[in-house]
Amino acid sequence: MKRALILVSMLTMLFVAGLASEPDYFIADCNGKPGGSLSIDGTDPLSLNPAFGMDGGSAITLDLITESLLNENEFGFPEHPALCKDWWISEDGFTLSFVIREGLQWSDGQPFTIEDVRWTFEEIYLVAEMTLFGNSNFMSSAGDLPLVEVEGNTISFTWSEPNALAPRTIGLTPILPKHCLEKNVTEGTFSTAWNIGEFEKVVVMGPFVVGKYYQGDMIVLERNPYYWKFDSSGFRLPYLDKIFITVSTNMEQVLIRFEAGELDIINPTADQFPRILSMAEEKGWKAVTGQPRPLSEFLMFNFNVPDPVKSEWFRNEHFRKAIAYAMDRKSVLDTVYCGLGVILHGPVSSSSIYYDPQVEEFSYDFSPTRARLELKRGGFDWRSDGTCIDEYGNPVSFQILTCSWNSQWIGIVTILSDQLSNIGINATTAFMDWDSFVTRAYLGTFDSMTMGEGSAEPGLLETVYHSKGTSHYWNFHPDYNPSDHITEDTYFYPDWQKRIDEILEAQKSVIELEERCRLFSEFQLIMAEHMPLIFMTTQLLLYAYDSDIHHGPWIYGAMLGMPWRPWDVWRE
Repeated sequence: MKRALILVSMLTMLFVAGLASEPDYFIADCNGKPGGSLSIDGTDPLSLNPAFGMDGGSAITLDLITESLLNENEFGFPEHPALCKDWWISEDGFTLSFVIREGLQWSDGQPFTIEDVRWTFEEIYLVAEMTLFGNSNFMSSAGDLPLVEVEGNTISFTWSEPNALAPRTIGLTPILPKHCLEKNVTEGTFSTAWNIGEFEKVVVMGPFVVGKYYQGDMIVLERNPYYWKFDSSGFRLPYLDKIFITVSTNMEQVLIRFEAGELDIINPTADQFPRILSMAEEKGWKAVTGQPRPLSEFLMFNFNVPDPVKSEWFRNEHFRKAIAYAMDRKSVLDTVYCGLGVILHGPVSSSSIYYDPQVEEFSYDFSPTRARLELKRGGFDWRSDGTCIDEYGNPVSFQILTCSWNSQWIGIVTILSDQLSNIGINATTAFMDWDSFVTRAYLGTFDSMTMGEGSAEPGLLETVYHSKGTSHYWNFHPDYNPSDHITEDTYFYPDWQKRIDEILEAQKSVIELEERCRLFSEFQLIMAEHMPLIFMTTQLLLYAYDSDIHHGPWIYGAMLGMPWRPWDVWRE
């Protein structure tokens, strides 16, 4: 028996030594226990095609099965080599280069090569019509796409000027298998490839593959037998055999399933967390509070609402500031978030390295008196019965739209509606499902509505805050939809928005962190001073999970699914 153990030990040492001599296989600093499964919460994906599956349900699944050239560090920035074994930016900042790992295999056993990487970008992501949101994220501030060059096992992307976002936009983009999808590209069917009915065709480089899919019920992920990471003992990762993604329709259902042991981890809402804490010891759960979510949640007013009376109100800076003063954020934190949240002061989360605390000087603390003063400054007044009216005598009345599954947003707008009634403003509330809610945002058919956007990299928020951004919901540019009522004559483009556009365009070519921080500081202060959006509150990152689950480092800002790296999670 002893000789057998010695033999096994020697074989293991030889295997690890063999891996160590082959630098293209990644040796992870972990030593877990193979086997077992994990059950997490999720929603039905709309697509398993990374270029078109941009919804939340698709993102949860794709994050567990796809792989990119780089992985993020603990601050949410691309840094760690993944499908590349080395990478660098040229001294002039124009070129981003990657040395691609050799000897790896796709989940169907076919070789992974640098040609897959070249094809993924040149034939898919750099072609506007081949992705859901186009190719603008890959452009420099001058609007040019990169020149892609391959030499040996090195692939380079070169722009006409420095591109500060390139490590993220190129490095974190999922790589696709040419041998599986080339025919779809040639035939013009790529946008429908790997739809939810074709899960068996999906071939990936990530730690898991889609084994089965039961729409409306469950997604079963199985370990990828060809995954390219190994632990320190020579075991091919991941440790888990399966991950079950259980489809849920609301957070109440998720909580019930977690308490019943049907889910192993939950990202609870703040109002659920005290209940979880009270049961943690008995149930054997670990309950963890983290940093504020990397998410800015805000109330926006539609500057281009077809009603010219309301449009004039919403474009009035004093009106928006009055609404901000009428929002009792501290009450929201106490009642809606159970104290497990923070007040937002601008578009960058306080957990970001770019956050400038100077924005807190524009606090807009709850004050009905200041709200009335701002309304007065904006040309509003009150009738004898207390109704707030504009300078033409029109009573101020509008609708606040929010999502029916987000109990926190519902709590915020309910409290705000009550406070606004105290200063004579009639703000009704309406709730709808997520898909309808998002559709209303993109169509611009709303008076006001809640929304949340966030990223570890503020430069990626250009689609939200730039005047020509596709998610600039509250003030779409006339070019956004030429068939609607927004024209150059009626379009509202103040000087502060022009400066924000300049900042968001300039930051693309600024590589130095100090200068990027300076630009984003100015961006935050402009947003706080002119209040185009009314920033609300956000909760802390909250997790609870079975105590027999062990894991590696936390993933920065993970708000859905697993907050750890999926390949080194293991069970006792």
